[in-house]
Amino acid sequence: METIVKMLIKEHDRARKILREIEETLHQLNMNPKEPRENFEALVKALSLVSLLSEFAELTIKHRNIEEYSVYPKFKDLGYVREVIILEKQHEMIGKLIREITSILNKYRSRKKSIREILSEIIDVYNKVSGTHVKHMEFEEHLFSKIVDHKIKVKEEHYIVI
Repeated sequence: METIVKMLIKEHDRARKILREIEETLHQLNMNPKEPRENFEALVKALSLVSLLSEFAELTIKHRNIEEYSVYPKFKDLGYVREVIILEKQHEMIGKLIREITSILNKYRSRKKSIREILSEIIDVYNKVSGTHVKHMEFEEHLFSKIVDHKIKVKEEHYIVI
């Protein structure tokens, strides 16, 4: 179990890094380019944001499945039922935001909206997901420490999701 927890913590670090990269790119983004060079730079940053958002969504979905099917049952076994209920509710909220991200990416892929409209939606969903996701990860890491610090041993194959 400790191996799974360490892997999840590394994924938390990756998620934080992606969120920071998104925020940095948003701060550098010129939403009102005036000349061709500015327009090109804005397009490159927009594509970078779409890529980062896609990577974040993919990581979050995979990560969520591992937690819900491997770690959360162990937390329940250890008596952290109330905490797991809170984490599952947070996962529901994060799941809705990931569906919003997927919707944005699909709009981009199908060219149903302009890149400016897509960027506006990216900014909106980023603002929603960023704080929520960071608080969720901090709460999980607090519980992960219970496993790591106490060196609780379990047969990991019982909790691994394929």
